[in-house]
Amino acid sequence: MTVPAAVAHPGPRTALRPSGPVWTVLRLHRIALGIWIAYVSVTAGLLLWAWGPGRSGLGIDPHCAASTMNFCAGKGAYVGAVAWAEFLIGLVPLLAGVFAGGTLVGRELELGTARLAWTQGVRPARWLAATLAVPAVFLIAGTTLLVLLRRLAATGDAARLMENQWWQSSTTFGALGPAAAAWPLLGLAIGALAAFLMRRTVSGMGLAFFSTLLATVLVGAARNAFVWPPSVTYTLNKGVRLHSEVSSTTCRSTGDTCVAGQLTGIHGFWQLHLMETATVLALTALLVLLTHHILRRRVAA
Repeated sequence: MTVPAAVAHPGPRTALRPSGPVWTVLRLHRIALGIWIAYVSVTAGLLLWAWGPGRSGLGIDPHCAASTMNFCAGKGAYVGAVAWAEFLIGLVPLLAGVFAGGTLVGRELELGTARLAWTQGVRPARWLAATLAVPAVFLIAGTTLLVLLRRLAATGDAARLMENQWWQSSTTFGALGPAAAAWPLLGLAIGALAAFLMRRTVSGMGLAFFSTLLATVLVGAARNAFVWPPSVTYTLNKGVRLHSEVSSTTCRSTGDTCVAGQLTGIHGFWQLHLMETATVLALTALLVLLTHHILRRRVAA
């Protein structure tokens, strides 16, 4: 009996074609991956421009108005480029939540393709791990790159002065440290949980968006309650060294010059960032475990 050629000699394309949950996620969501790469590229371009040509137009008002450091204003296109980049970085957790609640998990549950995969030899736990791990890798890589570029854009005396004025704001703080990479993971976990709770694409996207937004607001509001309150040390034009919390005024008399080159830095920044990063990662792990529990109950039902 002759064995058919198609069986005896499988074609090279069939033999070499990658398989498994990871490759399935990459194939299904290759358009979203391309959009993410473009998103990171645009944001990185803004930060590189701010670091290079943008700083040439950076201006600093050397005097404090109304006895407060908050009126030492920066001028120039640097400010706009950095502000847009920070906005795009801060938007990533919301986008990750909507993506997970919608096309990543929600659509698979609504159309039944996830359950079909579970009946084809892919264990539900493995499916969930691959579905969340693949976008998580790209989110971490992209946001880490943007944080490094954001810190690069802050180099230089004038830029350092402006960073020390602005860093306590939610957008700037979130773009200068490791919490920027942790927040998209939380958005991803919230979106996955929302998809399992709603079982519909649109409703899962809506719940993920508002839940992620609420989480950012609550954690941002709790940031001031963390330990190690940050402070800044300045050297004023009269040689007086001033060490105070950032929320208080730092120029004690009108006309004091804020000397950018002698600014000694922020104390407590990294402690705050690591504390927030640990909090966000703990919430992410908790939500993933809850999603896995719901998945097991649904499969057993």
